[in-house]
Order: sequence, then C-alpha cells, then structure tokens
Amino acid sequence: MIRTIASQWRSIDWRQLILSVAIQSVIWWYVPMQYATQISTSTFEFNLAFIFLYQIAVAASSFILFSTNFSSHFAVLTIIASGILAFSGAIHGKFVIILLLLLLPAYLFIVQIKKFQLQNEYGLLLYGILAAITIPITLVFLTVHFLSWTFIASLFPLMLTYFLFLAPIFLEDHPQKAVIISMAAGILLIILLLFKSISLPSILAIALSVVSWFIMNNLPKLRSSYLTYSFIQMLVVLLIYWA
Repeated sequence: MIRTIASQWRSIDWRQLILSVAIQSVIWWYVPMQYATQISTSTFEFNLAFIFLYQIAVAASSFILFSTNFSSHFAVLTIIASGILAFSGAIHGKFVIILLLLLLPAYLFIVQIKKFQLQNEYGLLLYGILAAITIPITLVFLTVHFLSWTFIASLFPLMLTYFLFLAPIFLEDHPQKAVIISMAAGILLIILLLFKSISLPSILAIALSVVSWFIMNNLPKLRSSYLTYSFIQMLVVLLIYWA
C-alpha cells in the first residue's frame, strides 16, 4: 500500500494539479464573494483562511481522483487533510457547518469504493450537488452571517455546470449516457440563462457551453480532459455570474 501511494505520488503532474486547484478555487469563491460584496454587513475574517486550505485539499483530491479514473490511493491523504480542516476552530463551533464541510471529503472517499457504484450518473449527481452548495454556502455564512433562499437558488446554474462538464469523467465507460446527461444539463442551463436578463456575458456563456459540448463529444479522449473541462467550466461560471 505504501509503495503504491509513493508510486502514485511520483506520477502526479504537479503543474496540472496546481492549475486545477486554482481553477476550482475561482469557481468556488467567485460566486459567494460576488454575493457577499453586495451585502453591507459582510465581514471578511481570518477564519476564511482555514476554509481556503480546506478547499485546496478538496480540489486536490478531486483532481487526483478524476484525472486517474478514481484509481489513485494517494487521494486518501488529501481527503483526510480536508476532513481534518473541516473540524478547524475557524468555523466558530457551528455544528451544521462542520457537517456541511464533511460531506465532500466523505463523498470523495466513498466514490473510490467500487462496491458503492458511484462512478456513474448517480455519483455525478451527488458530486454536482455537493460541489455547488457546500463550499459556497459555507463562505456566504461565514461572511454574510446568514443564508437566504435567493442565494441558494442562485447556485442552481453552478450545479448544472458540474453536470455538463463532468459527465464525460464520471461516465467514461458509458459515452452515450454522458452525451445525454451533459446535453440535458446544457439545455437546462441555457433555459435558465434565457429567463434571466439577457446580457453579453450570458450570451457568451451560452455560446461557450454549446461549443464545449460539441468539443467534449467529438474529442472524448482529449488530453488532460478534466483540467480542460474545468477551465472551460470556470469561464462559463465567470460569465454566468458576471456582476
């Protein structure tokens, strides 16, 4: 086991790992910070540093798992690190927040176990929901100090981008399902954006989503696909939530 972990440590592309963590950081922080800056009572305290370290560990775990087809045992170490950081005193003892932060590490640990059969559309559904709500909601709660249904509802387009861009990763062995699920997510995303006030960023987000869907389904073996899809997802998210 130790030899396997050491071998997988050496095989990690650290440059891609750093880029992936940076991309996920932008995705997870941009939406809640955009919201928080519009609230006059928002405060930005030192405890956000612990959440930043937590999401780095989670983002690293996601990259290691998704770029190795869920086969890297080394991810266990970063998952454990994220679990420990979820218990940090930076969350002011809020038990609900602790539980919320533990959901992603727990999921990333369980998804590796084939017996649970989560490397499919159900696993994608769970990851998309957890990735879209856990960290953004925690950041908003720690800065704004309350939660509103308006903000929670605003995370739905973010969740759809995870379904759209990660379907080929979770359904690598079932490309037809990946096409259908990513198409459904893309259509729902476009409908949501069309019902919002039409702007240049939203039009660009729709165009980029459509183009990327065609690229994903015509170049399924794209090199560094997870990193590439995550980068495109980041661009779409920035455009969707452009102030």
